[in-house]
Amino acid sequence: MLFHQEEETKQFNELVTKCSITALVLVTFPVIYFFTFLYYTDTSSVFFVLLVYYLSLHGNHLTAALAGIVAIAVRQTNVIWVVFTAGVTALHTLQQNVGQASSGNSLGLLTELKKFCGGFVKHFFKLFKCLWPYGIVVVMFILFVMWNGGIVVGDRSQHKACLNFPQLFYLLLFTLSFSSPLLLFPSDIVDYLKSSKPVKKIYNLLGVVIIAIFIVLLVNKFTYIHEYLLADNRHYPFYVWRKLYARHWSVKYALIPLYMFAGFCIHHKLSAKQHCLWVLMFYSCVAIVTVPQKLLEFRYFIIPYLFFRLNIPLASYVRLVLEFLLYASVNAVTIHLFLNKPFQWTHNPEEVQRFMW
Repeated sequence: MLFHQEEETKQFNELVTKCSITALVLVTFPVIYFFTFLYYTDTSSVFFVLLVYYLSLHGNHLTAALAGIVAIAVRQTNVIWVVFTAGVTALHTLQQNVGQASSGNSLGLLTELKKFCGGFVKHFFKLFKCLWPYGIVVVMFILFVMWNGGIVVGDRSQHKACLNFPQLFYLLLFTLSFSSPLLLFPSDIVDYLKSSKPVKKIYNLLGVVIIAIFIVLLVNKFTYIHEYLLADNRHYPFYVWRKLYARHWSVKYALIPLYMFAGFCIHHKLSAKQHCLWVLMFYSCVAIVTVPQKLLEFRYFIIPYLFFRLNIPLASYVRLVLEFLLYASVNAVTIHLFLNKPFQWTHNPEEVQRFMW
């Protein structure tokens, strides 16, 4: 009995240590770390969105909704993350109080979705007690949009919505790159191969081909290029686009296998910890937030990335150290370029320009 207690205490202490180290590492996540020192809204946006989610996990739904109002005031698209939090709250409530399976992936997505909808209707009043604060926030946001004549506050000409589906694929590569210590170990590759059991090889292959064709169509029909992406050489996306995507028309198609691999790795990690309905809600909200954006801007990926990173299994100490070294290296290069490599535009030589995210 004493041995089991000591073992449980040891496991708990290790869990706390890993969580603390993970938090410290994520503080240095390059995109958000850089803007911590500048007058940008990204830091406050991330803080209040994560605060909404944290408070909801601890049952403080009214306070979470109030934090959601501030999050939306900082950045209007954060209303999607308030809705996501409400959806996760409903899922957790059914799991804890009604008997919805905590890891229902084995039953299949459609079965779990049907079970969730049935539970939502059957236990509506119990769920209403948790969800009404989020509902009020959403209603307030709708009233604001009606009064404002749209969601955009500021220069609407540069923030026109479109169906830029390749934004999802850029996000996949972004996530794969910054999570490479967590996703691309040799043991991970072996795990991926084992998880894709060739029970029905022909159907698996057919599914891959159909997905690839679908991505080709999306890339071909829905790739948008914002004028800022081609003109503003102060930011990383300008060089990513010019050095990679703009090299040849075929590059955007050649990267499709990498998109698919990244998607598989990310889904595999999320599914290892989260309920399939949580994953579905997360994917849906990520799509709603990113797809309408015409501009390729890595700041738009911060919150989706952090939600992914915080909701996968805890990494080993070795992986956390490698992740920190990756972040620190990128931060060092970016800050060096910002501080020590200023430049001037030929059409405006009087103003000093600086490289940043």
